Amino acid sequence: MRSSLILGFFCLVCVGCVRSISPEEALFRAEAHLAELDSAVGLCSSGEFVRYGAALTDRLLANAPARSYPERFRLVVTGDANPRAYAAGGGVIVVSRGLLRKVSTEAE
Repeated sequence: MRSSLILGFFCLVCVGCVRSISPEEALFRAEAHLAELDSAVGLCSSGEFVRYGAALTDRLLANAPARSYPERFRLVVTGDANPRAYAAGGGVIVVSRGLLRKVSTEAE
């Protein structure tokens, strides 16, 4: 099943059926996705974590190669016990508590 989905996506990209979306639409979709995540597994809203996430993404962005990035990146932690992380679009980076429990240092 998974290989079929990957093949289907590859075909769409090769044929050009996948349209690009504006940064505003990407952020809108990411916010909708976060609302779904919040109701499904919960989101961490600790002020301390929000400040840490902002400082971390600012440091990473300062060392990134020059190119067009969203105005601001936002790191969001879900209550999901499974280790996972992904970009939700619009500068939103989602990390699960399950992944954070598996790392020992910020570098990991």
